Amino acid sequence: TYHLLLFFEKLKHTYETFEMFNRTYSSIQNILLGGDRLIGCPYHNDGIVLGSKGQLSYCAPKSKEIGNALEGSSQNIYKEQFAEKERILRENCSSCIHDYHAPITPREIAIEKNKELYAKYLNIEYAQKIVSIARWIKKIPKVASKTRIFIVGWYGTETVGDKAILGGIVDHYKNLYSNAEFVIGSIYPFITERTCMELAIDAKVVSTKTFDLLAYAKSSDIIVMGGGPLMDINELFVPLLGFKVAKAYKKKTVVFGCGIGPLKSERFETAVKDILKLSDQIKLRDKQSIETAKAYGIEKEIEFFGDPAKKYLTKINATLEVEKENILSCYLREWTFEYFNGTKDEFIVAKHKLEEGLAALIKEQADELGVERIELHHMHNFVIGNDDRDFSRYFIQKYFKDDKRIYFNKRLSTVANIAESMKRSRLNICMRFHSVLFAHTLETNFIAIDYTLGGKILNYLTDNESLTHLMKVEDILNKNIQPHDM
Repeated sequence: TYHLLLFFEKLKHTYETFEMFNRTYSSIQNILLGGDRLIGCPYHNDGIVLGSKGQLSYCAPKSKEIGNALEGSSQNIYKEQFAEKERILRENCSSCIHDYHAPITPREIAIEKNKELYAKYLNIEYAQKIVSIARWIKKIPKVASKTRIFIVGWYGTETVGDKAILGGIVDHYKNLYSNAEFVIGSIYPFITERTCMELAIDAKVVSTKTFDLLAYAKSSDIIVMGGGPLMDINELFVPLLGFKVAKAYKKKTVVFGCGIGPLKSERFETAVKDILKLSDQIKLRDKQSIETAKAYGIEKEIEFFGDPAKKYLTKINATLEVEKENILSCYLREWTFEYFNGTKDEFIVAKHKLEEGLAALIKEQADELGVERIELHHMHNFVIGNDDRDFSRYFIQKYFKDDKRIYFNKRLSTVANIAESMKRSRLNICMRFHSVLFAHTLETNFIAIDYTLGGKILNYLTDNESLTHLMKVEDILNKNIQPHDM
């Protein structure tokens, strides 16, 4: 089921351009998640099935035969058997997953109107008015003896690293509060529900694209911005509005294990400053982010906490029993424009050179080590945020088409299976930020490709005195592909 949910979301974002078909895919997803069919059906008003021998039925998948056109008037048969049509509507229509497309229904119109309403108010431009809106939102009842902790962030688009962050934050608050009740705000709740299942986290998952964000912000004891970067993305409204409402209702606010940047837009930088000012407690993941926060005029105490994923990974590492194999493993991602300083035309040229350099680096290291396999693993499996499997398919086809050593891991990625793959490998070539953190924390042999051009990867390796593992993009572009001091 989860694979299908991912597949239909990818269709909607990368392939299908016809809105009617996208509504059908959303309806199928809703049924897969346990809900009802959202779309209409042409058989409701405009269709009938005629078989090769004259058989008539109201719809192809669910209707019994209602008569035969060779034996009587089709029109009379259609009109006289409505009890069967009513039975289908009563017993089958709400759960029918067949992809019959139809014009938009009143129910779908209502859903779209709600989305428009949420989008109007849930954005950073509405921060000054959000408390007034929140007053009209009902509080969510809670057990007085429990401490409700509302964790928000980029959940719903989480990478394997974000999963480990969530695990680390939940463990932290479990140790502080034996009576903790967890609620997790998610952009795509079905993704985060899967994460909770993988990590055995008992939590309620709610959508941060609805007014549930405001309801739980005013109804929880603590609201936590749970890790990841505070950077140039529209979803900064999640912690900003959540913190605004929480402070109005005298709730505790925490920035937990976040980094700051990249920030190129003034509106997003202002939002990050406001989030930090609204925070009762600030725990940042790297020292450079602390300096940035101080430069923003934040005078309250800021704790250098590190990344919460690190503590979670350390905990599970003791449970992993893995034998070393003669393989080289890669954890790559597509290089995207927000991490480049220059024009888009310059970026296209640099991106192509980087890919060529990466391929050369991988082949050189594989030859030097004499490995039997080159394995490509994936820190992210969702279309939002760029599914790393898509990049791997492209990368293999372009640079490793005839290399018999190449192995593409098709499995969905978890914290445990990524950690196991790293411990099994003789060398890990890491590009995703958390792949660097994983490889370092697990004490493996690794090369860190700093696609952030002096951002979070450099900051992490600097804070952990591990710069010997760093490889700069400029070195790859200039064909100087030996890691520094390794």
